[in-house]
Amino acid sequence: MTFRQTPVSIRYRLGMLAVALLTLSACGESADSPEEALRLWLGESEAALEDGDWRELAERIALHYEDGRGNDKARLAAQLRAAVFRQGAIEVVTSVDAIELYGDDAARVDLTARFVSVGSQARGLDAGSYRVRLDLAAVDGTWQVYSARWGSSERDWR
Repeated sequence: MTFRQTPVSIRYRLGMLAVALLTLSACGESADSPEEALRLWLGESEAALEDGDWRELAERIALHYEDGRGNDKARLAAQLRAAVFRQGAIEVVTSVDAIELYGDDAARVDLTARFVSVGSQARGLDAGSYRVRLDLAAVDGTWQVYSARWGSSERDWR
């Protein structure tokens, strides 16, 4: 399979950062239910994304990840790294729209993520809101993202 190389827009990079928001697993605290664990995971992931820890984000992408944009784990990890370095410091505010659990080891999370740049030359840039849908699976007790869709609205989801 051959992928066409195209310039990547800032909207695309911010969308990828929204996906990264959910790729960290919860650390240290335990939750009473899978939904509580996911909500804890979301809060800790938001903080990690704001810190720009792309290595930790990449570790939380499932080995067999794929999305409608043609990304696999390696390609998404490389794009996340580039996006984190280019964006500088950002503030992320998330709103969970829905969590669907499929047993204790699979879930779908729909959320809205809003990005505001707080560093570099883009200081104060409101990058807008993104709708994100993630499919997750617990592998050896650790949540991992194995598929994602995102866009400024559901119409541009891929």
